[in-house]
Amino acid sequence: MEGQVLQAELMLQARLRGMNLARGRFVAVGHTVPEDVARYMLLQELGQRQRHEREKREGRPQPATTTNNGKTTTEMSKQCAICIETYTNAEDAFPFPPVLRPCSARHDMDVCVICLCTHIKSQLESRGSAACEDIRCPNLDCDHVYTYKQIKFLADRETFSRYDQQCLNINLAKQPNFRRCLRGRCTNGQIYDDIDPDSPFGNRIFCSECGFVMCFKHHSPWHQDLTCDEYDLQRKDDSQETERWLAENTKPCPNCNIPIEKGKGCFHMTCQFCRFEFCWECLADWRVARSGRGGHREGCFFSTNAAFAPMAMHGRTIVEAQRNRERENRLGEQLGRLLR
Repeated sequence: MEGQVLQAELMLQARLRGMNLARGRFVAVGHTVPEDVARYMLLQELGQRQRHEREKREGRPQPATTTNNGKTTTEMSKQCAICIETYTNAEDAFPFPPVLRPCSARHDMDVCVICLCTHIKSQLESRGSAACEDIRCPNLDCDHVYTYKQIKFLADRETFSRYDQQCLNINLAKQPNFRRCLRGRCTNGQIYDDIDPDSPFGNRIFCSECGFVMCFKHHSPWHQDLTCDEYDLQRKDDSQETERWLAENTKPCPNCNIPIEKGKGCFHMTCQFCRFEFCWECLADWRVARSGRGGHREGCFFSTNAAFAPMAMHGRTIVEAQRNRERENRLGEQLGRLLR
């Protein structure tokens, strides 16, 4: 047993140095995994060997074995559902620890540890802080949302560090006295307890990291030489103009009420704040609207025009989207004539 532990430690050190394991049993060649995952995989290998030896002594059926140059090795191959990599030792590459029991109880663990790690990283990169509380198991038959502990187990150090910081930022942002520095390159944020709203300049705060001056009340850079009341009067006309622009160019998210401006994309919208999906034209829940015309609200363009699908139309408005569609059709016809 002592020799096995030493061998496992040496293999772990090799893996952490980025070396490929000659036998290729633990991870696919050319890949690296987090230290915690590598250590877990190696411990799994030791446990597997002991279990097979015990089952052999008890006369239980054994997995298939192969012989190469006089050496016999146990093989239990399995293919990852994402990368299609075939691993010769499934128990090493596919996690089945207690921390992932909510997933393993629902479906086969058919995604390798490398792809699980990459999945978490891509979610954070593409969705930012919005993903922190909604990183789900990639298996299509599973709706489990990974917990903090599970992500710590699966992610590499750099990804988990980013995730951990974003979780901290989310929790801090919920504190009423927390303000983040508004200077572009400064990432500092802090809680201010010495605010005096009754004083003319009691809402003036300073970033402890870079010294940038801000207004606590207005969540903005400090309004130079103006008290908050004077600044409010100056902003009144601007505010009315802003409200008119918002009314003409944005719609509130049906779920969280945050104003959303539509770009030139399709009419299937996803709120960047709460991740709610809806039809931009009628604000119907996308889970209902995606079923067809009947899922859209009365008066919606897509409820009366079967030839047009929300995800096939692109533009800021329906009129613009129709013009774009007509332009694409004309270009298609011209290209077709050229190819004849």
